[in-house]
Amino acid sequence: MEKWGHVTTEYGNPCISDHYPMQLTMQITQHNIKVKFKFFNVWTEHDSFMSLVESVWKQDYGKGSMKKVWCKLIALQPALRQLNNKEFKYISQQIEKARYELSRIQEELYDQATDDLVEQEKEILMKLEKWR
Repeated sequence: MEKWGHVTTEYGNPCISDHYPMQLTMQITQHNIKVKFKFFNVWTEHDSFMSLVESVWKQDYGKGSMKKVWCKLIALQPALRQLNNKEFKYISQQIEKARYELSRIQEELYDQATDDLVEQEKEILMKLEKWR
C-alpha cells in the first residue's frame, strides 16, 4: 500500500469463459523518504576531515549556543556525505563482508582455536569498530 498508493480494479465480462478478466491499474505514490544520516568513525582518519569540519564550524549561524551547534551539524551532513561518496562509497558493503568473515572465523574458533584464527578475529573486530 505504501508503494502502490492507489489501485483500481476493473472486471470484464466473462463472455463464453467461466473466468472474469480483471485489470489492475496501479499508481506509484511518491514519498520523500529521507535517508538517515550515519556517521562512520573511519571518516575521522581521512586527511581532509578536520579541514572540512573546521570550514563548516567557522560559519556563523546566529544566536543561541545549542541552535548554533544543531545548525552546524546539519550543515556538516552534506559535506560528509560528499566525502563518503567520494572516498568511502562501499563502506556498508565492506562492513557486511567483514561481519560475514567474522562469523565464519568465530565458527572455526568454536571448532578449533588457533593463534592465527584469534589474530584474524582481532583484526576484523578492530576493522568493524573503526568502520562503525
